[in-house]
Amino acid sequence: MLPYRKAAERYLKAHSTDFSIAAALKALRTLMDGAGPVERVSDVLHFLSPPQKARAALARLRRAEIPPERLLAIHIAVTGAVREDPIGPGGPPDEYRLTQVAKAAHRLASGYHTLYGPGSRYDRYPRSAGLALRHLGRMLEECCEHVVREHLDAILALKPAYAVQP
Repeated sequence: MLPYRKAAERYLKAHSTDFSIAAALKALRTLMDGAGPVERVSDVLHFLSPPQKARAALARLRRAEIPPERLLAIHIAVTGAVREDPIGPGGPPDEYRLTQVAKAAHRLASGYHTLYGPGSRYDRYPRSAGLALRHLGRMLEECCEHVVREHLDAILALKPAYAVQP
């Protein structure tokens, strides 16, 4: 996945003035800004509905100051990796891809962390599974789909430059 992400990050940086890329970044920023308050995982998150959990994940990304460029690069990287997979996942079309996009985004800023003193730390992470990932993946897809449609082939052409050498 790293060669795909590096190629996407480099391409997005070089083409940041492109209309579709700028629009996707603005849509992602708006999505995170409109996600609502950050919920404490241990208190509330397990009682929320899947769409509310997806919005809570976006709020945590906003609090962690994850840039929209990172989310767009993740979406492109996962989409490229799934497209180039010779076997491909089973199941409903695009569900696997959207779930993997959501898992990668969810890992960036999930969990509740508290320090109680030297050597005493409490970490709690919400499960990265279920319908909330589908909702989060669809939300990110709505913001990024036109960039994938227009630029994915060019980004995949850059990927060999970042492939890991044995």
